[in-house]
Amino acid sequence: MLHGNAARAAACFLCAEGAFFVWSRAQQSRLGVPPPLFASETSPPSGTAFTTELRRKQVSRILSTEFGDGSTPERGQRFISGWFHGAPWNEIDREAVQTWLAWAWFNRASWEACSTGERAELEEDIATFEQLSGRPFGSTRMTSLTPNEGRTRGLFCMRPNVDPLAPFTKHKPLVLYLLTQLLVGRWSQWRMLRELGFAPRTAKSAKHPGERLRYWHRPPSRPDAPEAPPIVLFHGIGLGYSVNYAPLLADLAAHAGGERTIVAVELPHIRLTMPVDYGANPAVSVLMVRAMLDDVAAISTWKSLTADVIGHSYGTFAVAHLLKHAGECVRSATLVDPVCVGAHRSTLCKSFVYEPAVFGKNAAKRRISAKRRLIGRIKDYLIHSDPRLVGVLMRNFFWWENVLWLDADDLDRGVRSPEQHVTLFVAQHDRYVDGETIYADAQAAINAREQEHGLRRELRAVLWEGLDHGAFLNSVEKRRQVVESVAGVGSRAARGVGAMVGAAEGCGHG
Repeated sequence: MLHGNAARAAACFLCAEGAFFVWSRAQQSRLGVPPPLFASETSPPSGTAFTTELRRKQVSRILSTEFGDGSTPERGQRFISGWFHGAPWNEIDREAVQTWLAWAWFNRASWEACSTGERAELEEDIATFEQLSGRPFGSTRMTSLTPNEGRTRGLFCMRPNVDPLAPFTKHKPLVLYLLTQLLVGRWSQWRMLRELGFAPRTAKSAKHPGERLRYWHRPPSRPDAPEAPPIVLFHGIGLGYSVNYAPLLADLAAHAGGERTIVAVELPHIRLTMPVDYGANPAVSVLMVRAMLDDVAAISTWKSLTADVIGHSYGTFAVAHLLKHAGECVRSATLVDPVCVGAHRSTLCKSFVYEPAVFGKNAAKRRISAKRRLIGRIKDYLIHSDPRLVGVLMRNFFWWENVLWLDADDLDRGVRSPEQHVTLFVAQHDRYVDGETIYADAQAAINAREQEHGLRRELRAVLWEGLDHGAFLNSVEKRRQVVESVAGVGSRAARGVGAMVGAAEGCGHG
């Protein structure tokens, strides 16, 4: 009898796994269709059409940031080479650059698919790149790339919105998603957040009846708490709030939860769940966050739709969207491991999807223990090759919409008072982006803003020396800096927070 029950159970398990495999493949095929043209007026893939005016503005920013309008030609060369897996400049021919820009500017799969006007625009930009870089592109077609630079995948350049998904994904069994989505992602997270005083809520929007935004709400623990904006947290890619974020949420509750409402927003499209969809585009995301703030205001003493926001890793894109499209909703913004800054570069695309960086910077020069190698391989399998997460970054990620430029147009929309700020906490050895370059760019932006007049947010930057992406979550001191950065705005502690950040900038590591 027992043997018969075990056989039936095994048969049911195999049937379920087989059916899930077929369904998963069908989902990947459906999600693998490239999005419409970037400039589509009727159905822009990001919710905002990449119009000629916007495109020329972004090109101007790239030229100024990467080429220094001719003063930093080597950096400009590295910027372009990066999209070709770091291939030497003299191996990048003109035809390859045409293919790359056909995607980057228009989401065309080839130069031949571009219109006459689009080709003329691309030729002008290619000529500008050549002039500012100090060297022309080659005239012979690329036939290969150097070892470890993408040749094995048959790619001349990285074009995440049009390249096929299959080479970068691996099927996950149903039982794995049951563990990550139900046991860890639901039960464990529910228990942890409940213990910290959070309760689940769902925001809805009248403009998009089918959209929902789930979040966790923690009211102030003091009944006589003064009116203050809520603190809103956006997590990064992974298992949501169930594992790594428990210490940060506990710190926020302990140090700010007495006087402040704390909100932890769930971003389901970047959680390790079944490959169903990619989540809302930026335009809808901002609308849903507005609906959430309206929902929070309805149950708290703070009635204004403003908040002090924290974004970590991929969550910084949500903060970037708010700053650019709903700046009036942001009193202060704290960006930790800010992958949104410099998102026009190839580093994030390459290190997360095309050549996953699971061991950190300079891994080849260091001895890596067997335990770390095993953890790295597990992380690569679970996250970097997950069909849904790869789909998010290759089909629902648009560089011009996600990049946050450290200038007035992106940082100062809706600013009402000089106490408002944007603070960057940058890990020096961030495995996904070039932390030192981001910090240097932030310092340059800070110096430039000091010469400008008018009402602006204060821009701050802290470089965490020796830290890798996400390592701050395991450091009591680094978490304290993040909490004080957001909790001190507009309060008696503001002066102390400003001194702390200034001291961190001075010593270079906080």
